[in-house]
Amino acid sequence: KAVAGQHRESVLMGNYAVCPAMAGTPVCSAQDLDVELHQEKVMLNIYDIGTSCTGPLVNSVLRPLGAGAFHCGVEIFDREWSYADSKHSKDGVFTCAPRMCEGHTFYQSVFMGNVSLPRRCIMEIIERSKKDWLSVNYHVFYRNCCHYSIDLCKRLDVAPVPRWITSLPHLVGTCVEQDCCVSSPAKRRRAKSDVDNVTAQLNASPRRSARASLPQQVPSATSESPRSTCTRYSVVGQLPVHSDYYDLWKTEFG
Repeated sequence: KAVAGQHRESVLMGNYAVCPAMAGTPVCSAQDLDVELHQEKVMLNIYDIGTSCTGPLVNSVLRPLGAGAFHCGVEIFDREWSYADSKHSKDGVFTCAPRMCEGHTFYQSVFMGNVSLPRRCIMEIIERSKKDWLSVNYHVFYRNCCHYSIDLCKRLDVAPVPRWITSLPHLVGTCVEQDCCVSSPAKRRRAKSDVDNVTAQLNASPRRSARASLPQQVPSATSESPRSTCTRYSVVGQLPVHSDYYDLWKTEFG
């Protein structure tokens, strides 16, 4: 016999129920299904990162673009399951009260579908997921709470997580991977070396020496109005044709 779910079926094979989303892996006994079977809804709880106003403010700008910085967890049987980098345990998967994850600001819940497995079977699926989601493997861009939610929803055989949940991590992760947004120590050393080389060349150039040998202009004390003492002009039209700096400017800047 078969037990209907929202998208597929959990089929009884012998004395065990097989979840199609787990490639036919037995997850609980037929006796458990007969006693405890019922429809249980699955919710995806989405949070703005952090508890200050910064997270919601940033996401209010990014949401119209189909992106955002989010934390999320999967709610089932009155508990919420998510994934994080834990310094106190090898288990990356943790649980909390629904919509009450510490350190983040709840934003909204998305209905993902119903499951037709009893609590014991669901707990077995979650326990098995812990083996694949250890805290040591956590990555802020490539393997975070959003990716765990995607995996858990697949294991529970419900609707896929909306793509906008992970759009920003993928975008930022690709950018970092291509080294276009991160100033690494090596890049900073190369940039400083380039600046030093250019500065040295300018100091050693004849034009630089000629400029250094020119007499400094002293502003007249009888000037009617105060004028800038700056002797560098950005536009040649601002220089008197007979100025001492006119020829030097033309030589340097054409």
